[in-house]
Amino acid sequence: MQNGSDARIATLEALLDNTAAVVYVKRIDGAYEYINRRFEELFGVTNDQLRGKTDFDVFPAELAETFRFNDQAVARGGKAIELEEVARHEDGDHTYVSLKLPLFAEDGTVWAVAGISTDITSRKEAEEALSQQAAALSVANADLQQFVYMATHDLKEPLRAITTWSGMLLERHGATMAAEAKKLAERSLAAADRMGTLVADLLDYSRAASSKLDLQPTSISDVMET
Repeated sequence: MQNGSDARIATLEALLDNTAAVVYVKRIDGAYEYINRRFEELFGVTNDQLRGKTDFDVFPAELAETFRFNDQAVARGGKAIELEEVARHEDGDHTYVSLKLPLFAEDGTVWAVAGISTDITSRKEAEEALSQQAAALSVANADLQQFVYMATHDLKEPLRAITTWSGMLLERHGATMAAEAKKLAERSLAAADRMGTLVADLLDYSRAASSKLDLQPTSISDVMET
């Protein structure tokens, strides 16, 4: 029958072996003291096989040197740090967010560094894809704004001509024009004015859509009352 201490150790080991994170303990000299089951599954090495060995026995030299540098920073600082690290898998490099913390001996010195590393590769890929989409959308919006500006500018000229000539026609010949002809000229002038307003509104909307919003607190009660 297990005593209380053994039961607590067994419970802790069960928790560590069933977490999705990679958990490990490395002595101050870099040698592994413990790895959990997730570490074993991902990197094809058992706890017994790796104990006493270092990162240089598992990872490429450049990655091992980075891990060693980060571990030493934790040991020197005597406090936990969180950072991103890259580990190489069979399907390529994976990005991890690692929480590394010092383990202290009874005399207060750091004897080991413990780490909990969580794979955030999918999240990083999603963030990169979102960033690329945002950049593409920004370019598309800029192109659309330029197109709207050019289109509205080009439309103003014929509208200005319609307004000018219709106005001149009514001013000079309105008194002698047939009623139907005068009505048509007036309708043309009114339609050109409405079209001019629509073009101006379209340009204003395009500018507003690309401008930074000035957000301010708003009273819901005031909105509902209006």
